Amino acid sequence: MMADSMPTPIRCRSFIRWKHSFSCRLRIYAPLAALCLTFAATPAAWGWTVHVTFNGGTEGEPANEAPFSAFSGTTYTREQSFEGGMGVILHARRGKENFGYWGGSVNFPTNLVRGDEIWWRVRTRWPAGQSYESNPWLKFLRIHTRTAAETNHGYDDLYIANPGSDQPFRAIYEGGGAWRTCGTPADAIQPDAWETYEMYLRLDTLSVSNGGMARVRVWKNGKLLREFDDQPTLKAADGYADFAYLFSYWNSDPWRGRFTYASGGPFQQGEMVLGSLYTHTAFRVEQLLTNGIELYHPEPDWQQRVKPFDVLAVGETLTGQTSGHTAVVTGVYHTHPVADVHMYVDDIYMTNETPAGRDAHGNPITDPCNDSAPGLPTGVRVETVE
Repeated sequence: MMADSMPTPIRCRSFIRWKHSFSCRLRIYAPLAALCLTFAATPAAWGWTVHVTFNGGTEGEPANEAPFSAFSGTTYTREQSFEGGMGVILHARRGKENFGYWGGSVNFPTNLVRGDEIWWRVRTRWPAGQSYESNPWLKFLRIHTRTAAETNHGYDDLYIANPGSDQPFRAIYEGGGAWRTCGTPADAIQPDAWETYEMYLRLDTLSVSNGGMARVRVWKNGKLLREFDDQPTLKAADGYADFAYLFSYWNSDPWRGRFTYASGGPFQQGEMVLGSLYTHTAFRVEQLLTNGIELYHPEPDWQQRVKPFDVLAVGETLTGQTSGHTAVVTGVYHTHPVADVHMYVDDIYMTNETPAGRDAHGNPITDPCNDSAPGLPTGVRVETVE
C-alpha cells in the first residue's frame, strides 16, 4: 500500500506520515492532485489506517504520538513494552475521576459516516495488584458520535467489568443501545500479561437484525467474545464518528463514594442529614464512628454525580431529620486512601478498511497478534487510500 510507484489512473492516494519529531509531511501525486482533493471533501470515499507504536518518545514525557493525544498521566515508559522497547504507562489517582489524566484520544483522519466500518486494536498489561474496580464499570474503548449539527450523541463503548464478574466486559451505544455482556470468567483480565483487545463496529441507525447495517464485534487475544447485531451504533442518519477515547476517566470511581465528617452528634444509623449550606441535598448516616459519622447519598443517580465532599464544607452545621440533633463538620477525609493505580498500553492500530488477515466478516483468518502479517503497517503512520 505504501509503494512509491505512480498509481494507476483509476486510483488516487495521499498519505500523511507523522515522524517521531511530530513534524508532518503531505505528498499528493501531482497528476491526480485535483482529483485527490475532490475525494478528500467526501469522508466516506477515503480509507485510512492509524498505527501508533510509542517507540519514538522520551521516557516520562506525555505519550503524544500523532494522531494519539495523551492525557497528562499517560507517559512513555521502558518499564514494559509489547514491541520495540517502549510503551505507555497510564496513571490514575484513586479517589479522583481522572478525566484529562487517565488515557488519551485519537482523532480520525476523516469522519466515519453511516455505513462506514472501523477496526480498533490495542495491547494492554495490568500489573498484579492494580485494581480496575469502578462504579459500575470502567470505560475502555470509546468511539464518539455526533450529528452534522455538532450535537453530541454519545459513545459506542466497551467497558471493563469489575474483578470477579461473570461477564468481564460490557458494551453499549449511549445514543440508544442497551447493555450487552461479553466473555466468560475465563476471559477476564490476566495480570502481568500483555493482552490484545479488538473492537469492530459498523455505523448505522438500524441494526442488522432490523434491516440495517449496525453490528459490533469484540475479540480478546484473537477469540471472538461477542457479536451483536441487534443494536444501533449511530443515532442520526446524518451523524458521524469523529474520534475515539482510550479509557478517558474512572467512571464514578467507588473510591470517591464514602467520606467521613468528624465531630458527629448523636445521630441515628440510617438517618437522613441535611447540611446548612445546601439543604436540598440530603445524605444518609452510613456508619456511626467514634470520631464522627460516615455519610453517603442513598440514590444511585446522585451517588454518581454528587459526592459528600462536593457539597459539605468544614464549619457547616449538619441536622438530623429524625433525631433533630446537630453537629458541626470539623474535617473531611477519605475512608479509602488516595492511591496510585497504573497499567500499560502499547501498539494502537485503527483502520476503516478490512485489515490484513481478516475475512469479509472481519474475523481473523490468522493470528491477529502476528505483526508479520502482510500489509500490517509499521512505524507511526496514517495512510489514506481511495
